[in-house]
Amino acid sequence: MKKSNVWFLILSCLVALVGSIVQAAGTSRTPVENIAAICAAGGGKTWVALYEDSRIGLYLTAADGTREKSFSLPRKTGDGLAQVAHMAVAEDGRLFLLREYTDAESGAYGEKQELVIYTPKLFPIGRLRTVPLAEATDEERIRYTHLHLSTSLLLTGVSEDGSRMVRKALDVDSLTGSGTISIKNRRSYPVDVAEGLYKAAAVGTDMVYLSKSGKLFLSGEDREAPVLLYPDPQAEYASYVSFLCESADGQVVIGEQKTGHILRLTTSGSVEYVGEGSQAFGNLPYTCGDVLEMSFSRESDAFYAATVQNGATGDSGLLVCRQGEFTLITRLRDSPLPVAGRVFRNSVLYLLAIVLCAAGVLSLRKWIAGSRRLLVKLLFASVPLLVLALVLFGAYSFYSYQNALNGTYRTKTEDQGNLLRALFASASFDKLTAPQLYTSTEYEYLRAQMATRDLYTSSAYYVDGALYTGVDAALPCLYPFGILYSSSARALYLEAALTGRQQSGLITDRYGERVACVTPVGSSSGNTVFLLETSIFSAEIEAQATGFLRSYLAMAALCLLLACALLLASLRRRLSPLAEIIDGLELFSKGERSVRLATRTNDELADISRVFNKMAGDIDVQLYNLRAMSETYYRFVPRQIFLLLGKDNLADVSLDSRIEGTFCVLAANLYLHRDRMGLAEIQELTNHFFAVVHQVATESGATLLSDGAGLQRLRIICAGGDDAVQTVIQSVARIDEFNSRNSLDRQLNVSFLLHRAEIGFGVCGDLDRYVPALISMELEQVLGACEEYRRLASRLLVTGEAHGALEADRYFHRFIGYAGDSSRRIGLYDFYDTGTPGLIRLLNNTKGTFDKAVELYQNRRYYDAKNLFAVVLRENQYDNVARHYVFKCEKKL
Repeated sequence: MKKSNVWFLILSCLVALVGSIVQAAGTSRTPVENIAAICAAGGGKTWVALYEDSRIGLYLTAADGTREKSFSLPRKTGDGLAQVAHMAVAEDGRLFLLREYTDAESGAYGEKQELVIYTPKLFPIGRLRTVPLAEATDEERIRYTHLHLSTSLLLTGVSEDGSRMVRKALDVDSLTGSGTISIKNRRSYPVDVAEGLYKAAAVGTDMVYLSKSGKLFLSGEDREAPVLLYPDPQAEYASYVSFLCESADGQVVIGEQKTGHILRLTTSGSVEYVGEGSQAFGNLPYTCGDVLEMSFSRESDAFYAATVQNGATGDSGLLVCRQGEFTLITRLRDSPLPVAGRVFRNSVLYLLAIVLCAAGVLSLRKWIAGSRRLLVKLLFASVPLLVLALVLFGAYSFYSYQNALNGTYRTKTEDQGNLLRALFASASFDKLTAPQLYTSTEYEYLRAQMATRDLYTSSAYYVDGALYTGVDAALPCLYPFGILYSSSARALYLEAALTGRQQSGLITDRYGERVACVTPVGSSSGNTVFLLETSIFSAEIEAQATGFLRSYLAMAALCLLLACALLLASLRRRLSPLAEIIDGLELFSKGERSVRLATRTNDELADISRVFNKMAGDIDVQLYNLRAMSETYYRFVPRQIFLLLGKDNLADVSLDSRIEGTFCVLAANLYLHRDRMGLAEIQELTNHFFAVVHQVATESGATLLSDGAGLQRLRIICAGGDDAVQTVIQSVARIDEFNSRNSLDRQLNVSFLLHRAEIGFGVCGDLDRYVPALISMELEQVLGACEEYRRLASRLLVTGEAHGALEADRYFHRFIGYAGDSSRRIGLYDFYDTGTPGLIRLLNNTKGTFDKAVELYQNRRYYDAKNLFAVVLRENQYDNVARHYVFKCEKKL
């Protein structure tokens, strides 16, 4: 692997690890805010549902705030915005969640409700099943508000006209399976229509419900009308119920709105104090009066969870009680093992994403760079810029359009707030100072007028430094503000109440996100401020912005396609001469030197054509000069020289160019009568000798070199011994033909010697001049030792080393001894195929006698050898080798 790739991989791993750690650090702790619902489970654990932007997060939390199980549900769907109405948990850990939907653009409750069942599993998060309640209960339209688990799952809701409360018992096992939902029974309870129904709780076969005026009623199947349980009309002060929940013993627990007391009620109306309003939970800065909602475990009343909010500071959290020990949870956190698992998983995913993106970018870049078409490269260089320009322009346009929309709708909310303040005088609100006035004419009038607005409207009261709910179709009056609204709403309402001026801002709560304007309305009471909210949901603004974005994307895509088409057509038109240029260049490269390019435009391509035409003319001149120069140069340095060195052309040859090995080397000598001829005649004969030998050597593929400054001693490097012999035979034949046409003084006297030896062939000289050279000390020694025999024997003398490298039986030859009597190192053979037919016949006739005589001479029997050599001379008086041996024998004797 390349070093750069290793560094890239290491850097990618670091980036992926850092990114996953940062993400894990951001998600390992979840603030406890925007609580949707709570449900106390066994073992001091609590299920808590939180609204988290586009999701609803559900967490099973230990008493110390550690998340043990979690899953999430989508909040925004095609049916609207999901809300959690109620939750219940079974003893085996199954969670039942009642989910309903509100319109994302108006906040109005829809008709769809669902039951979500979560069954814990080891992997991955558990099994989820969603049951549409309209299908499961297959009856009239009922809005369910409460879940209760006993042997069955009890669903409690109110009929569409508000006159009846309906409770249905569903088989739990049929809910967790995949089959049809089984309904065990159905009960109906009377409801006071004027009072309405806010919350309900099951007490045996009866139902206790909380009306929208803050009163608690007991209703049974056998009763004609509900019975008031709380408040007691005979009490010294009027207090109303702020929350309602079920205790472990089957009774109901309520909170008093005025005093903050937490009470346990029985169906007989008896009251038991669970906690006084000013009583603090241990060392925590919260009292019983700060409780917004409670949930008791089915195991014991000693285990419960509560949502608390400090009325003065607005701080909230989840309170968990385990047998008198209180814990406040403001953040949910993960244990180390899940965090480590997420870090590892995200690191792998990030690393894969980085590697895939890098591979994609590099592949695209390589493909573009490797493309031979300039049109493709220009398009890929231009189209991204067009896309970037459209994206930047679209982003700016969308941002400007969205800001304009927000400003328009903010103005609209402010205008509607001023209109409502003018419509509802403070006197109207003064008549609504207690929940029991829910049934009054003023309340009905205000609620009806607020319902007719095309904006979302709501109201609140700021009394004695605390915020309370106001006139609202879904909520009772003068309830703690935190039962519905989030911290962002609280901050905006408080700012309007304290400053006495309209305040605009963004509110995010269970109804979703909206642009809100809170308008304060004066009161005759100095410690009370009425607050009117007029809002437009962000979903409505997003719908218009999305429409704009959709239109822009369609137009941008159309414009991009048109721009690409025009760009493609323009580039093709502009680059069309390029194809002609390429065709002309290809023809020129194939040898069509007459090709010239036409120039029809006045741009860079035309300049290229003009430059090419001038270059082509210059190249023709240069080629002519180079051709002439090459032909002249190769007359001095033949091609065979650099080919023998293993070079393709002369430019590759350098002073380091050389070869070493065993080769057959043919030495050719020319002997002239220099004292009888002038320089011009010597030059003429020498040139003819060189021309004959060079032509024959070239035809046989041999390499010819000159020995010294002259051309009368030549060295021919042959591929093999037989090739060398054939070269000599052909050369001698042509020389004999030349000699036959000239006098004795103008004849070429030549001799050849063939030897096989270790030689070195290379280039010598300096940087200014190269000289081909053959270097072999052995060859020089052999030539010197054989000079005597070269003048006596036939025109081709072959050493013993070369004799073994050729097929000697193909030629007429004889062994004539050794060069030097004592060493016997250089054996010599006389090849007389180059002689005349008569000479060949005489030499063949005397070959046997000659061979015997040479053998006797080598055995130092000089007398006998002399006699045999004399016999040879009697038959062939032209045998100079035999005559030479006769003289040597006489000398030896």
